[in-house]
Amino acid sequence: MQVFKTVVFILVVTLAASLAAASFPDNKVVGKIVSYGLYATTGNAIELPAPNAAAGKALINAGYTHRETTDTIPMSLGNTFGFKFRISNIPTDVTSRFKFVCRHPPIKSAGGKLLQASSYELNGLSPVSYIEDFFTYELSTPAELVSGDRTLEIWRNGKKLVSKTFMVK
Repeated sequence: MQVFKTVVFILVVTLAASLAAASFPDNKVVGKIVSYGLYATTGNAIELPAPNAAAGKALINAGYTHRETTDTIPMSLGNTFGFKFRISNIPTDVTSRFKFVCRHPPIKSAGGKLLQASSYELNGLSPVSYIEDFFTYELSTPAELVSGDRTLEIWRNGKKLVSKTFMVK
């Protein structure tokens, strides 16, 4: 079963205090990748429903430890890869719809459907004007051990903010 791992902002928890209380125009939201590569997970995970993910769920971990900066991921069960990201200038007075997408080679979902992308969404008002967190993917089942590109993308209200491609081999 695919495990789609990430730590993302949760609307009921303030991730960091924002120094700027004023809202930003919606079109000024920007994202950047802070670090990328292989990660180790720390702490316990919280499971969220994700009907568009191969496993039908997403996991939010308590934390990550960066192991190595690389674009090439060894095709081995348990490898977790992805990136730490920062999204800035988020309006605090408008609803945000964040979509987390992993484009991958064809993988058979738990329900038997062949998928080439897994995704889930989070919606709501952001309590702060920026987010700094992780978006990762774990090779957790034999069905995922397929050589090829994995592209992780974060979208907000239909606009792609960050994207990173990894080669699994």
